[in-house]
Amino acid sequence: MAWIAPDVERSEHYPERRNEPEHEMLRDWLDWHRATLLTKCAGLDAAQLATRAVPPSNLSLLGLVRHMSDTERGWVRQTYRGEQVPDLYYRTDAPDADFVEADPASAEVDFERYRAECRASADEVPDPAASRAKGADRPFSRE
Repeated sequence: MAWIAPDVERSEHYPERRNEPEHEMLRDWLDWHRATLLTKCAGLDAAQLATRAVPPSNLSLLGLVRHMSDTERGWVRQTYRGEQVPDLYYRTDAPDADFVEADPASAEVDFERYRAECRASADEVPDPAASRAKGADRPFSRE
């Protein structure tokens, strides 16, 4: 049986908390947007996920999943936490590899890799207020 992207629970409404501490709202919004991408993928098979939206564009849902895997890793794990983990898809010789090399044969692995990166970064969503209190110019700064 061919792999199909699984269903995901996501509220149809924007996150409820709007006047709460910044850190809590950031976590809510990140979770909501992560679920939005997965919802767009739900029920599609690997070939459908890898289909380019509008030729000659290299944009596909699978490419977005791969791109967001590197984005989760890059901002939270590499930049905020300072983890020495390599990029997943980005290479200097192929900066668009996340999109260009999206292949239906690796869709299930790519999809699980994204979910793993979301879990890894969700464990410790940066607290912008705490980062500013330490004197950092940017919420994700390691300085």
